[in-house]
Amino acid sequence: MTASGGGVALVDIKKNKASFYAFDSGNMHSACLLPDGNIVTASSDGDHICLFDIKNGCPSPESAKKKIYYLKFAHAVVWDKKRELLWAMGLDEIAAFKYAQEPEPILEKVDSIPLSGAAYDGHDLCAVQGLDLLFMTGKGLSIFDPDERKIYFSANIEKLKSISMNNGAVIVMRADESWWSQSIRLAGAGMLPAGTLKGARFYKARWLVPDHFSGN
Repeated sequence: MTASGGGVALVDIKKNKASFYAFDSGNMHSACLLPDGNIVTASSDGDHICLFDIKNGCPSPESAKKKIYYLKFAHAVVWDKKRELLWAMGLDEIAAFKYAQEPEPILEKVDSIPLSGAAYDGHDLCAVQGLDLLFMTGKGLSIFDPDERKIYFSANIEKLKSISMNNGAVIVMRADESWWSQSIRLAGAGMLPAGTLKGARFYKARWLVPDHFSGN
């Protein structure tokens, strides 16, 4: 999980305990696990993604080993198990990174697909359940095909911050204020609330389901 203040934590839900936590920079929007257990995060204030090397242990947040990679207004990171790539999305591009574990963890940018139209100002990447595709949120909703490296327009939905799918049920977080809402909504006609917590400032919502795309 990430916090807008710049924190990231790896939480064991069954044990109700964090096995790792650290700090990078403000407005950390996204995090994903790599195959070896290391973590990548995306921070918009720092215009970068950050690779945390935690597989050899991290006794304190200050001791976390990390590497920084520039990505303008970075917002989303997703591991692609099939292609063994990290997809990272920022303001005007979705970038592909190769990951090498030895002799030390490192990312290498190998491709970049420009964002425009509904995909511009990227915010969230999430697997389309049952398909080898990714939802993208930005100025609207788009679909990304990682094989063709193409983006397909889906819908103009303003202030769409996140999207998640579970057995055909799609939930979205659409901001009512500048970046937040106290309601999580069902995608579709009317965008009806799936749940509301008065006073909350939700930015992102996820179904707690296995991620076939990342293999987690």
